[in-house]
Amino acid sequence: MANPISSTYSVRGLDLAYHCWGNAKNPPLLFFHGYLDHGQSFTPIAEKLATNYFVLALDFRGHGHSGWIGAGGYYHFYDYYHDVIQLFKHLDLDSAHIVGHSMGGSIACTLAAMRPELIKSLILIEGLGPPSESLGDALLRLQRWQKSLSKEKVDGNVAHRRRARSKMDSVEEAAQRLQRSNPRMQDERALALAATFTEKTDAGYFWRFDPLHQTPAAKPFRLEEIREVWKEVKLPVLSLIGEESPFRLPDLEERHAIFQNIVMEFIPEAGHNIHHEEPGALIEKIRAWHQQQP
Repeated sequence: MANPISSTYSVRGLDLAYHCWGNAKNPPLLFFHGYLDHGQSFTPIAEKLATNYFVLALDFRGHGHSGWIGAGGYYHFYDYYHDVIQLFKHLDLDSAHIVGHSMGGSIACTLAAMRPELIKSLILIEGLGPPSESLGDALLRLQRWQKSLSKEKVDGNVAHRRRARSKMDSVEEAAQRLQRSNPRMQDERALALAATFTEKTDAGYFWRFDPLHQTPAAKPFRLEEIREVWKEVKLPVLSLIGEESPFRLPDLEERHAIFQNIVMEFIPEAGHNIHHEEPGALIEKIRAWHQQQP
């Protein structure tokens, strides 16, 4: 995979990374990655689309090459919205096409309601949020969250958390771990992804994400809350679902019904990570969807 041009911008003193492919004079196309993923995982797709678009993929805070939250801080989902809006401001973008995977799709949906003028088109890759949780579990979740913050690997500043990460001996080991969690991933793809997903230090290889992300969120995901936001999304939405995804939501139809104008399509022989497993199919869907938009 070719190296993109990578840069950073600052949000309240936290440096966030983004990666670019293609000519900045072309229409901008932004990719939002999922939980514990990183922007450069879209590289094979970005390279193909860069002939017609100015492709950008950001690393959300605490992911990829972006900075980690400092001493005493924590990651709150709402921060992602402001981070994205500040990226538009930093790049002086009036609007852009958006493709969001999983967590990135949820972020994109809310952005489309908050700041509709920023989004030319919206494509979701299994991006309609995690399973909804019962309010009856709210106390248990808070207790779990508080207990998790006392674990040794996260109970410290950035330098401590970096040292406390689990070590791998090689990129090949990282690739094997990726394939264990996603058996559909081909060897070449796994190795290329592992190379951008890890950083090498004198001690070994480590995943780039902050382990603080692995603590459970204090606040449960509630569909009735996010419905009040997503129902305001007025632009057409393409929702792509892996035909063999193990994470297909039981209330997927109900979530689709929230939107005023949404089209759902299944991607054959794909699971949750369509961009890793069927990049060619995803590229075709992106191009076709944009051709249909005014």
